[in-house]
Order: sequence, then structure tokens, then C-alpha cells
Amino acid sequence: MNFSQIKKNNPKKIINFMNANDPFIKSLIDINQPMEKNPCRFSTIALLLQGARKLSGRNFYTGVYEMDELNEQNFIDGTYQSFQFTGLINYLIFLEQIGTVFRKKDVKIDKNDNAIKIALRSFSLLPNEKIQAINFLRHSFVHNYGLVCYDKKRPNLPKYKFCLSIERNIEIVKLPLVDWDGNFSDKSDETTTEIYIIDLMDLIEGVYSNLKKELDRDSVGVLPEIAEIKSRFTIIN
Repeated sequence: MNFSQIKKNNPKKIINFMNANDPFIKSLIDINQPMEKNPCRFSTIALLLQGARKLSGRNFYTGVYEMDELNEQNFIDGTYQSFQFTGLINYLIFLEQIGTVFRKKDVKIDKNDNAIKIALRSFSLLPNEKIQAINFLRHSFVHNYGLVCYDKKRPNLPKYKFCLSIERNIEIVKLPLVDWDGNFSDKSDETTTEIYIIDLMDLIEGVYSNLKKELDRDSVGVLPEIAEIKSRFTIIN
């Protein structure tokens, strides 16, 4: 197995990147599964992307939004919003998995950055304030299907109350004019962080596309070794 050594800000700290050109790595993010036939192995990263696209009304193979979740049966059942929201959850977890496994070699990563931040800093041009908002949306929405991120035990952490919109806006995240102070009776728009979920999912599809391009350019580092990736991010059927 080939490794390259990359030094971070601390010259004593060295990150060992696994060879990203290993065919196993390419198959890990391929929408076509299984990634191996003997045994029949599936990538949970790819499965997340498959589910995210189907639930959120996108083309299964391209990820282009086609509004397929807004079909007659979903309106009859009242499940179109549930499909959109569950699709968004899948996309946020998918983004987190990308940041857990991959990072761009030449991107400056803070030692305290989590996987969401690593993925967005490596494979998008989103500014830090919006990256932080998406990171906290993941905490609130994926953990408890809620739209408030406020840890009463750690009051110094940023506080957010989110609004999810299906309107289109290339800004993706509309930051509040005034930071929310944790007052739950405050319903004002000025303290609300608005997330345009269709455009956010477009952004995550863009992260996926950029990851594939950068892998071809050999500019992506893979942190876990294959044995760990197989244990954490694949299943055998």
C-alpha cells in the first residue's frame, strides 16, 4: 500500500494518506453497487447517496433534481415533506462520511474541524459562516429531527433556529441579521437561519462531483486504511 506524508500546521503532526487511486476507493463512491461481487459488498456511502436521490426526487444516476417526490401518491399520503426531509438527512450524513474518509491535500484544515467542515472546505467554495450553519443544522436535524441547535449545558456554543425552505436561492444559507440568543419565544425572521434545502442538496451533489474530479487528479487524501473502511462503511449481503 502506498502512502504519502502531509504535514499540517504543527510540523510534528504528520497525516498518512492512503493511495486514493486504489480501485477499491473509486468503487466506494460509485453509485453503481455492489462494489464487489465475491463476497457481495455494498458501500454505505453509495447507499446513502442512492437513498438521498430517490427520497428527494432526483435522478438516480445524475443527481439532477426532477421533483419526483412531488408525485400524486405522496400528496395523497401526505409524505412529500417527509421524503424531502429524510432525503436531506441522508445527504447530510453522506456529506459527513465524505469528510470522514476524504480530504483535499492542499486545503488547510483546523485540528478541531469535524467531518462536515472538512468535506465542505475540501470540495466546495462555501464561506466559513455558512459552513458552520450547515454543520449545526446537521447536529439538530440528524440527531433529533429538530430545527433548533442550542446546548443548554454549553451556552457559549453558537445557537441557531432554522427554517427550511423549498424555494430556490443560490445563496443556499441565509444567515440571520441578529444572532439568536436562545429565547424560544423569539419567532422573528431577523434571528432565523434559513436553509434552502433543494440548493443545499445541489451543493452536496457538487461536493460529490468535485470529489470524483479531484480523485482523478490525485489531489485527494484518504485517511482510513481499507480494513477500517470495510468495517465502518461497507456491508456484505
